[in-house]
Amino acid sequence: MADDLHAIDAGSLRFRVDIQTNAPTTTSKGEHLDDWTTTVTRWASITPAAGQFFTASEQIRNSVSHKIVIRYYGGLTPRHRLKFGSRIFSILSVLDEGELHARQTILATEVV
Repeated sequence: MADDLHAIDAGSLRFRVDIQTNAPTTTSKGEHLDDWTTTVTRWASITPAAGQFFTASEQIRNSVSHKIVIRYYGGLTPRHRLKFGSRIFSILSVLDEGELHARQTILATEVV
């Protein structure tokens, strides 16, 4: 199993991240507010993207700040975001490695 490129080394998933969904609300004054709620929490590996090549698309590659790997979570899209402690990551792309529904690589940018 160690030779399987799609296997996950459980020890590498050492960070707890919240997958959050936005349910925008409108105040009585007509202001639009983002209301992010945690849908599920997953173990993840988080790697800074500096010096790594992720995709042929210049637009995505130039804005990726982190590569995050989690066990597969169906329905995860760039409309979600990830929260790690007080840090927020905007999802740019979600890759289902090998289309096996085993793990996902998330290309993200940290919101500062």
